[in-house]
Amino acid sequence: MGYVDLHVHTTHSDGALSPAQMVEKAKAAGVTTLAIADHDKISGSQEAAPLCARAGIRLIPAAEVDTVLRGVLVHVLAYFPDFANAAFLAMLQDSRAKLDGMSDILIDRLAARGKNVSREEYAFFPEMREKGGWKALYYLAHKGIVAAPKQALRLYGDYGVRYADQGFIATENAIRVIHESGGQAVLAHPRETFGDPLEKQVRQALELAFDGIECHYPRHDRKTTWLLRTLCREKKLYETCGSDDHGGFSGADVGSLKITALPAGW
Repeated sequence: MGYVDLHVHTTHSDGALSPAQMVEKAKAAGVTTLAIADHDKISGSQEAAPLCARAGIRLIPAAEVDTVLRGVLVHVLAYFPDFANAAFLAMLQDSRAKLDGMSDILIDRLAARGKNVSREEYAFFPEMREKGGWKALYYLAHKGIVAAPKQALRLYGDYGVRYADQGFIATENAIRVIHESGGQAVLAHPRETFGDPLEKQVRQALELAFDGIECHYPRHDRKTTWLLRTLCREKKLYETCGSDDHGGFSGADVGSLKITALPAGW
């Protein structure tokens, strides 16, 4: 029986592998069911569809939606949405624009502090899709603001560029849009999102109409996985798994969790 991986990224968002490369990697790892869940984009999943068909991999349509719940960034994994649904597409487009806009705000604030950066120069800086992450990280490293691209991640917090201030869709509303598009809404990597006290915060999140929890995740220890699975059984929610493979930029390798079971009915 092949492996299941319901959470990977490609160059269409912040992964370092193209859809073709990700499908090839998944095939080599023994994955037979895959979901490409790029941030606020479906184009990677769409590009991968014929490639997965040829590779004998079942592709589950998906996207990872950036939302805010009580001032906290919450990633919602949308599975089986209608990719032609206008409201779903509008939500993704709006969230993606806000996500990209955070880098513009950061660059403006750095410039206002006398740093040698500008929005105009940034607009012409080349994309570094094959390296993963996003353009601003490489631009700021190129300009010497940080020594390495990943070090630029902390600048968003240092300069007050917070998700809660950008007008991202409320988690509750995102779930509603996903449901109205025919999809299932799954709470992504709760440990990464909430920290401690984990159970209290996850229970509060589950007051919303989530359909499942990403229980199996590379940075979930056994205690965390047990807790999340227990909550799923208690509330009759789907248990999902995902490596969050970003092609080397972050996450684990596709298929590395070695999960073989899909949620019932999927």
